[in-house]
This record gives sequence, C-alpha cells and structure tokens, in this order.
Amino acid sequence: MSKIIVACYGAPGSRKTTFGEIAERIANAHLFDMGRHLKQSAKNGDPFCIDVMHQLSKGVLVSDNGICAYMRENKHLFLSCLVKHKISMCVGFPRTASQCVDFMQVIRKNVPEACVIGVHVNTPRNVCVESVFGRAQIEERDDDADQKAVDKRFSEYDENSPFVVPFLSQYSDEFFEIDGTEMKRDAPKFLSEIGLELVPA
Repeated sequence: MSKIIVACYGAPGSRKTTFGEIAERIANAHLFDMGRHLKQSAKNGDPFCIDVMHQLSKGVLVSDNGICAYMRENKHLFLSCLVKHKISMCVGFPRTASQCVDFMQVIRKNVPEACVIGVHVNTPRNVCVESVFGRAQIEERDDDADQKAVDKRFSEYDENSPFVVPFLSQYSDEFFEIDGTEMKRDAPKFLSEIGLELVPA
C-alpha cells in the first residue's frame, strides 16, 4: 500500500479531530493535529508558538502568513511524520487557500508516492456550536469559551471554505464530504469509505 495522507478540513466543532483520533485508534493512522502541535511546541519553548497560544487566549486569530511561514521553516517536522507513517491524518492544516498550496506542494515534492485524500467534515452549524461550547467545559479551552473568539473562528471558516473545499476537491487524488454529527458512531464507516483498512477489534 502506498502512503495515504488525509487532509481533514472542517468548521470549529465539526468533530474533525475526533475523526483523526478514531483513525489513529482503529486504522493505525498517525494524527498530525496543528492545534495540538502548536500547543506542545509552546510548552517546549518555541517563541512563535508561545505567541500563538497567547493570542488565542485573548481571542485573536493567528495570521495566515504567520502559520505559512512557520510551516515552511519547520516543514522537516511535518514531513518526518508523513514520511515515517503509512497513513497520516492532518487536522487543522491546511485551513486557508495559501496553506492548501503550501501543503500540496510540500507533499507532491517530498512524498510523491502518497495518495492524498481530501475530507471535508461538513457538520451542521448548530451541532458545531454545541460541540465547541461543550468542549470548552470539558477541556477548559479559553478560545472555546469566549463567544467573540468563537464567532471569529466561524467567520474565518466561512471566509475560507469557498476556496479550501474546491481546492481539496480538485487537487487531492480523492475527495469525500462527510457529516460529523454522529462521528463516534459513523467514523469506522467513513474510514472504510475512504479506503483505510480497519484494525480487527
């Protein structure tokens, strides 16, 4: 089997991370979660990531240029994950048109044998909103508890999705759109539909 790289895109609270976590557990996929990567790198002392987490705590969105520059400078970290693992789930990156271009260029140049699968987790907005505020109570995430910050993130998604979704649809080797409303129940079915082999229970 050639390498499979899944670019998982969706609104805040669409349960795309849940999809990646389930794939990690039942399909031997490696999960690269941009949010978690930035958070862990901040704990490890990375100046850019520390600033990112500070901005997020105040409800300020991270600039697209900043994320693109960071990923270009640290693409070896990203690529090491993709090269090492047969199946990679990328969540939280790419999330803008320019990030999509960088993402696809890096993969096509450095992992040309990979099959890139684009997945749009298109969950109804009311479910996403409920998920975000429910998550804030459980995980104590400042950016999930602040209404203004949440509104900004949804606005960012609404602004970028008309570019990101068509890009992934056109330039991925395969593209799927799924509804994450019942992600914990439906994830195994979705993973089988996109061609991942499930690990026997």
